[in-house]
Amino acid sequence: MSKLDKVKAKAKSLGISGKITISTRKEKKYAIENQHGKIHFGAKGMKDFLDHNDSKRKERFHSRFKNNKGYNDKNSGLFYSRKLLW
Repeated sequence: MSKLDKVKAKAKSLGISGKITISTRKEKKYAIENQHGKIHFGAKGMKDFLDHNDSKRKERFHSRFKNNKGYNDKNSGLFYSRKLLW
């Protein structure tokens, strides 16, 4: 199973609707197109929880970003990174 397939499966399991594709932006991994438009997420070149399955790194990711404006905003890439990659 490719990583894109894993991201799509996780979105489905979480009830996140939209078409997920490889991002056309050189600095992003994926894009989701839904009622909020096309949102690019995931920093290309950086590992995420789907790559390493390291719970400590996951905790550090959430502690770094939990106070950011986009953490719970469905219009932000951070929201989809948090939900689908971490």
